[in-house]
This record gives sequence, structure tokens and C-alpha cells, in this order.
Amino acid sequence: MKIHFIGIDGISMSAIAKIMQEQGHQISGSDLKKSSLTERLIEKGALFFDSQIAKNIEQVDPDIVVYTAAINKQNPELVAAINSRATVYERSKYLGKMSKGYKNSIAIAGSHGKTTTTAMITSVLIKSGVDPTALVGGELADIQGNVRIGQSDVFVTEACEYVESFLSIYPYIGVILNIDLDHLDFFKDINHIISSFSKFSQNIPTDGFLVINSDDEYAWSIIESNKSNTVTFGIDEKANWQAKNCSFYAGGSKSDIYYNGEYIDTLKLIVPGKHNIYNALSVIACCHSLNIDLKKPFEALASFVGTHRRFEKRGAYKGAFLIDDYAHHPKEIKATISAARDSHSPKKLTVIYQPHTYTRTKNLLEDFSKAFSGADRVIITPTYAAREPYDETADSKILTSSILKFQDDVHYVDSYEEAADLIDQSIIPGELIVTMGAGPVDGVIDILLNKTKNQ
Repeated sequence: MKIHFIGIDGISMSAIAKIMQEQGHQISGSDLKKSSLTERLIEKGALFFDSQIAKNIEQVDPDIVVYTAAINKQNPELVAAINSRATVYERSKYLGKMSKGYKNSIAIAGSHGKTTTTAMITSVLIKSGVDPTALVGGELADIQGNVRIGQSDVFVTEACEYVESFLSIYPYIGVILNIDLDHLDFFKDINHIISSFSKFSQNIPTDGFLVINSDDEYAWSIIESNKSNTVTFGIDEKANWQAKNCSFYAGGSKSDIYYNGEYIDTLKLIVPGKHNIYNALSVIACCHSLNIDLKKPFEALASFVGTHRRFEKRGAYKGAFLIDDYAHHPKEIKATISAARDSHSPKKLTVIYQPHTYTRTKNLLEDFSKAFSGADRVIITPTYAAREPYDETADSKILTSSILKFQDDVHYVDSYEEAADLIDQSIIPGELIVTMGAGPVDGVIDILLNKTKNQ
């Protein structure tokens, strides 16, 4: 069968294409850029187009066309696909169709932590002797990329709430890590978001499992209406799976884990932060629901090192440590700063932040302005606009001015090069420098590391 992907270079689209390629289908796709993810598909015979025009569909004559939600409905390639003989699917609907082919599908949902938790459970399942197929929203060393094709009936995927795409997935185990105010270019308000997560929980069959963070303030309305088996996890409040006596140190964290009030084992993590204890609890709950011997998950979690761009250690420069993180929401920023303090106890903590979309900055401006209080210095770069046009009422300069109301050492820069120069002029040994954002702000670290090579 010939399957064509419009937007093939996306992290999820390339993963789906890889699975279909391994199953023997003829793959083609288009995108405006080409990364190593797409190169791997091309090396195995995929046909790639660097423009999105109607002629691509005519040339390939596909049986199925899959497009990402980021594609405009007037996109000439998509219009041609709809008018062709092909069956056309939006990415999430095709992902849902795929997941139905697995008896034990696990979908990880939540406003924050999806990629890390999906990677975490994938790594744990592999090391526990399960052979899962997995789609991860980041690159995981354990699977040498963002997708793994297994031979068991276990399928793991992220379930993104944006434009309610996760409502196309019908998992046997659905995880809700947290619920937060975000994506307000689509959602009307927090009640709209809660309603969407509730609908997601209703996709779980009655004999399946909803694994949910009961410490989250919005979780209980979903728990009360849930029709499947509910498994709660938490730290602050009593839950089915609870972490107690949590301690944080340079090597990570340690917690005592209890199931229904009975001590099970001590959880040791080398990925820092309280948020990763929550992520690990959800993984343990999933493994228990799959009847996996819990000794193996605890051992596997102790060696989990994280994924690309999730508190990723990039190296050192002039005695300072360089970390890159994907955080682009106020709560994620706070969590990453807290984890940085706990894990490194730095002499100075500098955050280089690239805002992600103008609508997010505008809708959460007050929260953003206070989110950096744990940092000693903040450097703001131009906004990574993604799908949005420029908005002078919510750009990086507006954000910089708002942060300056709450702390003094805050700077706006016009480029990554300027950010690197500012760092270079004032860096001290023992400083921790963290780049944050969903855009390519880690380019600042690349510049600093290249300076080291050239010295």
C-alpha cells in the first residue's frame, strides 16, 4: 500500500511513517524542512518532496494520505489529496486507527510531561522484558530515535490535547498526568480543557484503566465520572500509588513508594525534580495494571536518563554547566528551575528563555512574569512564533518588561549570538546555564560549545 504524509518531518508523523514503512508499505511525504528523522526514512526508500504542491499527489498516486493538524485546509497538496482516490486521515485519527490494532495500548495525556513519561514507560517496558511499539515525542537513546517497533500487543503513544486530537485515541490504559491552562488559541477556558480531558477518559473501555494524578486540582471531576478502573497516584494527598519521604540531591531523588498504604519499594531517580516523581508513579501504576513484576520497573527507573531536550546535559563552558530543556509554560519553567536548584546547587542560575507563540505569552503573561523568580539571571530571546503571525502586544520585549517588575537581572537580546556573548562576558565557574523553550533556543549552547572547540 502507498501511504503519503503531508508534514512528514514532524516528530509524530515521522514515527508513524516509520512504523508503516517497517510493515512493508511504500512511504512518501512532504515538508518544508528535512531533519535526521526524515533522512532515516529516505535511506530505507521513502520518497521526499520539499514543497507541498498538488503535483506530489499526482506523482505518488497514494492509497492513503495522512496530514498533520498544522496543515492549512487550503494547502494545495491537501486539497489535491482530498480530491484524489486516496483515503485521507488527520494524523490523530490515523494514530487512533493504528492503536486499535493493539490489545494493550497506553496513551499518555497531560498538559505537561507527556514526552518524558512516554519515554520513561517505553524504556521501563523494554527493560522489563516487554517488547512494545512506541511513539515518543522526543528522541530517546534507548530506542535510538523517536519510534520503536515491537512484536508484542503493547502500544505506547503520547496523547496531545491540542485541538482535542487525543479524542481519536481509544487506549486500554489512559494516563492523565496533570491538567493546566494552555493552548488558549483553541480552548476557551479551563472548563473547556477539563471537559476535553473528561471526554478522553471516556474513550477508555470499562475493563481498562484510567491512571490519574489525584494531586491535580482538576482531577476529581474526571475521577467521579470515570467508568473504567480508576488508579490514582500522588505525593501530597493519599492515592493508590503514593510517594512519601521524598528527598532531592545532586544525583536525583529518592522516595518511598506505597500501594494502598502498603510500602512497596524505594524509588531512585537520576532525572531531577518533583515532577519526575509524579511521572515515575504513573509508569509504576501502568506496569502494575499490566501485571508486570514491579521489581523490574523500579530497577529500570533508577537508570532512566531522560530524552533529548528534557533537562538534557549538553556539556560545560568555562567551568559552567550547560543544560537544555523544552519548558515553555509557566509551570514547566518553575519545575525546571526547581529541578536545577535541587540537582546542581549552582553558584549562579541563568535561564535563557525563548517564548513559544504569542497567544501563549499573551494569555499567560502574568504567570510568565513570575515564573522565573528562582533564577538569578534571565535572558529573553525573540519569540518562536510557530504557526502564528507577529503580535507586538505579546512579543519578547513585552515579556521582558513584565518579568522586570518582579526581578532585576533580566535582559532582552535580538539573537542567539547576542545571548551567547552576554553569557561569555559574565560567566563564572559553578554557574548553571539553562536554555528553555520549544523552539531551537538550544542554539545558544551550540554557539558556546563551538567557542570551546575553537579556543
